[in-house]
Amino acid sequence: MSKSQHRKMRISSKIAAAAIALACLLAFSSVPALAANTGTVDATFAAGNTAPKIDSVSPAGPYSVSCNTDGTSTLMFTVRCFDANGNADLKQIDAQLIKGATAVGPVVTVTSGTVVDAKRLDYTVTVTFQYYYTYGADWNVKFTLSDKSSATATQTSAAITYVKAAGITIDSPLSPNKLDFGTLTYGDTSITQSAVVHNSANAPVSVAGSGTAFTSTSSGASSVPISSLYGGTTTPTSMPSTVTSSLPNGGLGTTPVPGYKVTTNWYVTVPAETPTFVLYGTYTTTVTLTATAL
Repeated sequence: MSKSQHRKMRISSKIAAAAIALACLLAFSSVPALAANTGTVDATFAAGNTAPKIDSVSPAGPYSVSCNTDGTSTLMFTVRCFDANGNADLKQIDAQLIKGATAVGPVVTVTSGTVVDAKRLDYTVTVTFQYYYTYGADWNVKFTLSDKSSATATQTSAAITYVKAAGITIDSPLSPNKLDFGTLTYGDTSITQSAVVHNSANAPVSVAGSGTAFTSTSSGASSVPISSLYGGTTTPTSMPSTVTSSLPNGGLGTTPVPGYKVTTNWYVTVPAETPTFVLYGTYTTTVTLTATAL
């Protein structure tokens, strides 16, 4: 092969190689680009509400509450509450005093509690007994727990005994706290004076009056027997005696029933003159009213 033929062959080979390379380039350039190897999609669901529960009420009871005359008595509970949706879903707990089947007093609402764990709160609940609420062993507290979706749970405490008590308070005359019968002489009966009293505890009572003899501020004067003092709600009787046989307590309302208060009437009859009875000076005594629970 001549040199010229050999050169032509090499040029032909280069041309062929270039043509193959160009063909490959064109072939691959027509293939679509590959997609990315990751992707995202949103997914969602809503948590359904689960009703709350009252785990426990402490102390567990039974309970005993003493009457504070003319005042109030309280009973405090710790109520542990559970919510499967988390303690932030708990809204409030309400407490209602119950006697027998009767709701008594206002509902006590507590909206904040102490965190126990992620699903529990402890609520401190205090209920109040008014002095005039009727005594008995048939009291309890109904607890109602609510969550933010208005689902509820209820639980009733163990029995509460409101201990029977008697009390009497003199409302008037208040200042000075005395009955003034004016100026009297032998054989006189005074004008009638009045004193208003009320039942200051949780049971119906009878009220008795008692005292010691009237004594004079003057030396040599005779005493006047306590039997010269008469008192009562309708027909006054000689002391010592029953002033009223039955004075009810105030009941179960938001205020005491009117009958828990009564007006008592009082007067003095001075003994007749005798050779040994000396009436002179200013006479005083102290009358004690004693209430006995019925």
